[in-house]
Amino acid sequence: MKLNVRSGRRSVRRGTLVLTALCSLTFLPDIGQAQVGTEGTTPDGRAPTQATTPDERAPTQPTTEQRMREAEAQAVYAPPAFVRREEHHRPHETYIGGFGGYTFGGSGFTNTQMFGQPTGGIPLNDSGIYGLKIGHFLPDRLNWLGFEIEGFNTSPNMKPSTGPGGIPVPGASLRVTTVAFNAIIRGKFACGPSRNEPSRRTTTESHRTTTDVSVHEEDTFCPLQPYVGAGLGLFFAHTNGIGGANSSSDNAVPGFNGLAGVRYFFSEHVAMFGEYKYNRATFNFDTVNAAGGLRGDYSVHNIVGGLSFHF
Repeated sequence: MKLNVRSGRRSVRRGTLVLTALCSLTFLPDIGQAQVGTEGTTPDGRAPTQATTPDERAPTQPTTEQRMREAEAQAVYAPPAFVRREEHHRPHETYIGGFGGYTFGGSGFTNTQMFGQPTGGIPLNDSGIYGLKIGHFLPDRLNWLGFEIEGFNTSPNMKPSTGPGGIPVPGASLRVTTVAFNAIIRGKFACGPSRNEPSRRTTTESHRTTTDVSVHEEDTFCPLQPYVGAGLGLFFAHTNGIGGANSSSDNAVPGFNGLAGVRYFFSEHVAMFGEYKYNRATFNFDTVNAAGGLRGDYSVHNIVGGLSFHF
C-alpha cells in the first residue's frame, strides 16, 4: 500500500514539473518585454531600443487597399507608355490648265423681250468652247478646298426665231467671253504609295511615339480626284445684231458659273480632266435692230476636257 502511494506522488510531481515548463515557455517572451519596459535593461544587460510608432516600424507588405490606391494613381497620373500620333502634312498645290469642248443643245435665251415685247425665247446654236484656268489648293487640313480663276470663250449664235406678233426674226451672231472666280471642293481616291520621289503633291503621314523614339513617314499619291465648284462669272457678250442690222455689246455682266468634273493624274504633276459647266446671266442689247433691243436670260451647257500641270 505504501508503495502505491509513493508511486502516485512521484507521478503528480512529474506532471507538475511538465506543466511548469510549458507555462514558462509560453509566457517567457511577455515577461522579458515587461522586464525591459520596467527595468530599462534587457536580460543580457544591453540598453533597450526606443519604442517606435506604427509608421516608424520596418516596412511591411502593402495591403490590398494600398495596392488598389497605387494602381488608381498610376492610371490617372502616369503618362501612357505608348501613344500613336498621326500627323498629315499636305502641302499646298498650284495648278494651271487649258481646256476645250462643246456648247451643246438646250442652250438659249429665255424670258426674252424683243423690240419691247415678250417673245417665246431664242434658241442658240451649238458651238465650240476653249479656255484657261489657274488655281490653288490650301495646305494641311484644308487641302480639299481650292480657289481658281478661269476664262473661256464660246460663240453660240442665235437661231432664227419668231418675234412679237408671229413675225419671223432672222438669226444673229453671238460671242460670249466669261471670266469666273470659283471655289472648288475635291475628293481623293485610289490613294497608294508615291510613284516617284516625294514631291509637293504627295500627302506625308508621320507616326510618332511620345518619346519620339521612332518616326515612320509615308508619301501617298491619290490619282483620282473628283471635284465640284461654283462661283461668280463676269460675262462679256457681243452680237452683230439681228439680220446684221446693228451691233451691240453688254459687258461685265455678273452671273453664275457652276462646274463638276473629275481629274486623273498620269504622274504627280500632269493630269487630265473632264468637266461639265453651266452658265447663266441676263444680257441686255439695246440696239440689235432698228425696231429696238433684245433682253433675255442667257443659259448654256458646256462639256470640256483638258490637261493641267500641278506644282
